[in-house]
Amino acid sequence: MAIREAILNALIHRDYSRHTDGTPIDIKMFTDRIEIISSGGIYGGFPVSQLGRDNPESRNSALVRILEILKISENRYSGIPTMEKEMKKYGLRAPEYIDNGRQFKIIFRNSLQQKDSSTDGVFQNLSEREIKVLKSCIVPLSRKEIAQILCLNYVYTSNNVIKPKIKKGLLVEAEKQGRTTRLEIEPSLRKQLGISDNE
Repeated sequence: MAIREAILNALIHRDYSRHTDGTPIDIKMFTDRIEIISSGGIYGGFPVSQLGRDNPESRNSALVRILEILKISENRYSGIPTMEKEMKKYGLRAPEYIDNGRQFKIIFRNSLQQKDSSTDGVFQNLSEREIKVLKSCIVPLSRKEIAQILCLNYVYTSNNVIKPKIKKGLLVEAEKQGRTTRLEIEPSLRKQLGISDNE
C-alpha cells in the first residue's frame, strides 16, 4: 500500500511541463531500499518538513479531480499519512522525502528504525576532507565533480575516498545518467552532520 501511494503521488504531482517532457518516473530497487523519483520539486516551494501536516497547492489540480472521480485516488492529501501509517504498521522507518528543486524523491527502507551506536564513532574517525565530501554530496555529484572539489586525481578520489564511503554506507547512488552515476550522502545521516533539509 505504501509503495502504491508513493507511485500514485509521483504520477499526480510530478512536473508535466515541456522542461520534463519524456522524463519517466524512476523506480530504483536496492537491497536495503526502494527509491521513487519524479520530475519537479514540491509545488509552490512548500517545505518538506510540513508534508503530511499541511496541505500544499496542487500542481495538477485537473488530474487530481479526474483521479478522484475515477476512484483511483481516494482522498486528496491522504498519500503521505497513508505511507507513514503503513510503514509504521510493519515496524519500518517512516519514508524519507528529498526535494532538490528539480526532483522529488521518496525512499522506503526495509530495515527497522534503530539508532546505530557506532555512527558517532564513524564520524569521529573521518578527516576534514571526508566530512567535506559528505557535506558536498547533499546534492548528487559525480565522481569527477567530487575529485574537482577536493582538487585530487580522479582515480585516487574514486578508489581511496569514494569507494570506502560507499562500502560504509555513507554515500549512496542517487541517480544515473548514461554512464555517469551521481552519489549523495545517505539521507538519514544529514542531521548527524548538521545538515538541514533546506540546505
